[in-house]
Amino acid sequence: MREQNIWIDNYEDIVTFNLEHLEKLPDVVRELLANDSLRESIAQNAYIKASKEHIWDNRAESILRGL
Repeated sequence: MREQNIWIDNYEDIVTFNLEHLEKLPDVVRELLANDSLRESIAQNAYIKASKEHIWDNRAESILRGL
């Protein structure tokens, strides 16, 4: 069901879609609603990524680099 050129990040830590293929979105929503472990895995991976990368130190460093 997931085609490489349509679905981005392969359900690792985010689910995105291509607006040019909106007709496939209902299938993705159905899959996510039916698969608890997939949703939990995506959520856990997103939390880990956000905890490591989206912290105040990184934001401050990014702001200071822009000055």
